[in-house]
Amino acid sequence: MNKNKQTSYVYTLPQDRIKAQANGLAMGCLAALRNYPRMVTDAEQIEIAARSSCLTLKDFYTSRERQLTNDFPAFCELFVEQYITCYRENVQACEQSHEFYLKNKTAVDEIGLDVAYHLLVEDYTAQLEGKS
Repeated sequence: MNKNKQTSYVYTLPQDRIKAQANGLAMGCLAALRNYPRMVTDAEQIEIAARSSCLTLKDFYTSRERQLTNDFPAFCELFVEQYITCYRENVQACEQSHEFYLKNKTAVDEIGLDVAYHLLVEDYTAQLEGKS
């Protein structure tokens, strides 16, 4: 094992704060589309799903010999807050308009989940950077 090898982080905090938040927004949006019409509305269950997503991301990168972040608790706080916000907004939008759901679900199905996820992260990152 090379002791001089530097650890590579996907999200280095605090510099990548906006990217971590954008990731939470994207995952929350996609979770709402995935769950429709059986939406989870209990606040505790939504938070559990968000925190579970953090662990899933950590495991995903660990399995590829990368580290998710240099500060996992801080990453989770940034991610979870945005996940919950976006999930709730998308639940409400889907419940108010079936057309909203169909339009977004169709778009995700056409381009694939991975591509949709990356496009959402890019879009949310740009939006958050505009707010900063």
